[in-house]
Amino acid sequence: MMGFENKETCIVTFCDVSKAFDLVPHDRLLYKLQLLGISGDSLNFFKQYMAGRTQCVQYNGVVSSLEPIRRGVIQGSVLGPLMFLIYFNDFAQELPDKCIQFADDTTLISKHKHLKKVEEESENDFEIAKKWLSVNNMILNEDKTTKLFTVK
Repeated sequence: MMGFENKETCIVTFCDVSKAFDLVPHDRLLYKLQLLGISGDSLNFFKQYMAGRTQCVQYNGVVSSLEPIRRGVIQGSVLGPLMFLIYFNDFAQELPDKCIQFADDTTLISKHKHLKKVEEESENDFEIAKKWLSVNNMILNEDKTTKLFTVK
């Protein structure tokens, strides 16, 4: 990520993923845990941790029926951030050496000696990121996603 030091033009894209912790589908998280080699009692622990949770909505004194929660990691829990990171972990594999992640904050870095090439690379990387987010049930807020240019 030494583009600036190498006098390359850089485009940094700060991606805003809306409600990322709320959108993690439990079934896909369990599948990704299995891909990582988690099975047996360990996998059952995660299944049980997410199972049996319900929610309802109260509005103007009217309360809805309880509905099962099938999405989202439990925020405020010790395991919530870990579960999200496990779910989101393979995002960086789509863009090796071009992605910096901190929880749901995702930054893409494109660099090249020529402005036209870095613009093309940045757009391509952004399309790859959007596809991964869509396939993995995440919502990219393009209105809050910003790009920063540094010119050599």
